[in-house]
Amino acid sequence: MKILKVLALCAMASLSACANYVWAPPAGAPDASYDQQAAQCRLFSRGATPRGGFIAASGKPAFVGGVVGGYLLASAIAGAVEANQNFNDCMAASGWTPVGRLNQTTTGTYVTPLGPTLAATPQQTGGPIQLAPRL
Repeated sequence: MKILKVLALCAMASLSACANYVWAPPAGAPDASYDQQAAQCRLFSRGATPRGGFIAASGKPAFVGGVVGGYLLASAIAGAVEANQNFNDCMAASGWTPVGRLNQTTTGTYVTPLGPTLAATPQQTGGPIQLAPRL
């Protein structure tokens, strides 16, 4: 039971690294297509994230099952975090600017603006804010 609590805590900490941003278009191209750029970045993030690995364990079946299950869970979480970071890096490299963080709760969805030192405001970029989809 104690191990499950530790695994749950690790999973929550890892998933908090996934940031879904609200993106503003590049400064020189306010009519840039968010859907097209997001699709390109999703394709990149899927292809750039390595899959697979190796795990070995010996002992009682319950121990081996626990080790393999833990490895699969950890690698799935790490893959999701890395794919999200690759998507965000691709959008930033394409000139899009994160202007807020998309937060989803049980009471609804809201945007937390980023500070002025972290991102430009929509007025500075000259374009509408686009919502980043979940990967």
